[in-house]
Amino acid sequence: MESRSHRVYRYLSTDPRAVSLSLGLFFFLLYVRTATPGFVVGWIAENDSAEIQRAVVRLGIIHPTGYPSYTLLAYLFTRIGVLLQDNPFVWVTYFSSFTVAASVSLFY
Repeated sequence: MESRSHRVYRYLSTDPRAVSLSLGLFFFLLYVRTATPGFVVGWIAENDSAEIQRAVVRLGIIHPTGYPSYTLLAYLFTRIGVLLQDNPFVWVTYFSSFTVAASVSLFY
């Protein structure tokens, strides 16, 4: 009889989509687990991370290039947090986690 770990390994080794989704899920969970919760305040992180969080929540413009797609999509994502009565800055982090996981899954 085949053990469960052998069945999982066999499934992952035969289906590249399963590997891709597994990697995406892994990196999503890793990013969420290690990210700073809430609004970023601090020494070097204050420069970009806090500026991006503030601009997204207020629908502002992030320094010279502006990142319009990121700003608009992340703003929509923060509306989920507002509906759930959660901190919108945390949802900016969740959006970043989601985009990292999606890019890992897509480009693996």
